[in-house]
Amino acid sequence: MTSPAEVLVSSDDYRLTMGGGVSAAIRAAAGSGLLVDAQKSIPCRLGDVVVTSAGLLRARYVFHVITIGPADGGPAGPEQSIETAVRRCFDLMEPLDVHSISFPALGTGVARYSVQSTAVLMATVIADCLGKSSYPFEV
Repeated sequence: MTSPAEVLVSSDDYRLTMGGGVSAAIRAAAGSGLLVDAQKSIPCRLGDVVVTSAGLLRARYVFHVITIGPADGGPAGPEQSIETAVRRCFDLMEPLDVHSISFPALGTGVARYSVQSTAVLMATVIADCLGKSSYPFEV
């Protein structure tokens, strides 16, 4: 993982196993401490964002977006969980004093969310967050 972003975003299941796709690649590159750090926050629910250190990666943080798991009173369905999670990612950046973030197409791997629908939704939410904030972001 060679992204220059201070925050890497990953999709994961509610047990934070980081077992496939982007999350597995981040886990492999970050070292075993990342998984240990992430597992302190289980179980999670759909739409949650768990913040961990980035281990051996260049980034400062990994934001683990929960795209597989029970809603348990959280957002209902893939679209709402993606919208909620992307907004939460932006809400977390200023308190953590980070300005750059790198998103994958959330939930489009193992969770099987529609690539096209997810891309449109994420672009819409990201544009809305950037347009409403005076905090300097780089996406």
